[in-house]
Amino acid sequence: MNGVKTVLIGIYTVRTAMQQIYHGGSINHQARHHMQPTDIYTALDDILNQQQRPLEDVLDHHFSPDYRQRTNGHWDDRQAFVQHARKLREVVASARIEVLDELRDGQHYADRHRVHVMNRNGSRVVQEVYLFAEFDVEGRFVRIEETTLMLEGMESDRDMGSMK
Repeated sequence: MNGVKTVLIGIYTVRTAMQQIYHGGSINHQARHHMQPTDIYTALDDILNQQQRPLEDVLDHHFSPDYRQRTNGHWDDRQAFVQHARKLREVVASARIEVLDELRDGQHYADRHRVHVMNRNGSRVVQEVYLFAEFDVEGRFVRIEETTLMLEGMESDRDMGSMK
């Protein structure tokens, strides 16, 4: 599975990347629609790299109507997240997503990932994200709480995780 090792430990599923990396191209979206629940790798890829897909369809697939997100201490509701995702699509030309650590426990999810972004203006940003989340009964994110750490980029890119 793309160089990713999945290990079942009791009731936990731990997936560690022997670097799960995605860059450009496409993945089989029909096959993915049969897998539940979603994950941050697929959600970010759909938002950032599959820009030909309508944003509302992507968000409805991965995020609950009751979705809320806290990024670096600031809470947003679903509508504010839609504005954020729309702004990302305006700014980002492509992204490479690395899932470094991933843990699932029933409706709970945690991961550490890096997003390597090439902006439309030619600048590059690398952010590492520490994320805790919860799924709704349909396997979509209903809540994400995350902290971002900018590893590379200009000071003006520091708020990429919450720009609107």
